[in-house]
Amino acid sequence: MHGALSPREWQAAGLVADGLTNNAIAEVTGLSPHTIKTYVANACRKVGVANRTGLAAWYATQKSNRPVDWGFSISDLGLNHGGP
Repeated sequence: MHGALSPREWQAAGLVADGLTNNAIAEVTGLSPHTIKTYVANACRKVGVANRTGLAAWYATQKSNRPVDWGFSISDLGLNHGGP
């Protein structure tokens, strides 16, 4: 079983799953990119995945376990995160 994610790790995991980069997540949350990198790395370690892709896939399987609805999604943010 994986370790419990903190609320910020859940938030970072969700935004990674939405396709945001660490810099974009930092912009959205008002935290530094370094802090976001730490949250993402900790979340990956706790859930037992090797990278952001694994974290996004894990997050997609956790709908009933997510602790909170952050109240926004990537489409609400109006950010261009490198996609088309």
